[in-house]
Amino acid sequence: MEFGRRLLATLGIGGAKVYSEPVGPVRPGEVLRGSVLIAGGDAAQRIDDLTVGLQARAMMDKGETEWDVILEFARAHVETGIDIEAGERKNLDFELTVPYEAPLTRLDGTPITGMGVGLDTRLHLHGAVDAADLDPVDVEPLPAQLAVVQALRERGAELERAVLHRGPGPLGTPEDFFHQSLEYGIADRHLSLVMRADAEGCEVAVLVAGHRGPARQVRVEAADPEPGLRELLAPPVALEGA
Repeated sequence: MEFGRRLLATLGIGGAKVYSEPVGPVRPGEVLRGSVLIAGGDAAQRIDDLTVGLQARAMMDKGETEWDVILEFARAHVETGIDIEAGERKNLDFELTVPYEAPLTRLDGTPITGMGVGLDTRLHLHGAVDAADLDPVDVEPLPAQLAVVQALRERGAELERAVLHRGPGPLGTPEDFFHQSLEYGIADRHLSLVMRADAEGCEVAVLVAGHRGPARQVRVEAADPEPGLRELLAPPVALEGA
């Protein structure tokens, strides 16, 4: 019977389970911290590796078609070579740096429609299906990003949803495999906003639906956002009459 239990454990059946507790919210560029609880199963197990990763849940669209996808954009090792006995519980702390390109999921404490980021915690077992746990992580804007969205809101623009698009987007590099677009509506107009943050501020691109020409691109500094905001909201982006 004991041999059978160990065999099933190596196959990921009746084995250890994992539960995570991330401490949030967090902003792009910051370190997400939390703890992982490993609960032993019916037999002792050797866990090759414990990792945590950030995955974005979003609506992707192409023309008239929309569908849900999960995109992983960061992963970190927590510990390797973990031995856990049957019924044993172990708590391990973790740290994971959130990339600056992480999509935002909340503004002013309100969830952004269509967006979500989750912490994916995995037990990597030799020859076995990973035990996994997915916990929500709230990603809030950095000061420069917040200044941009507040400026739009003050002019009457309402955030309708966010979409993750495959590919680098107007501000990206060839290495980027997705970018987030914040979709705004105001009167009879529609705006698409893309932001790429860094430690000092953010690059911003905004496109007015129906306007011919490329998206406007400006730099907004966290220390002094007003010059960038004025440039960003000049015609044809300006929300006259709104």
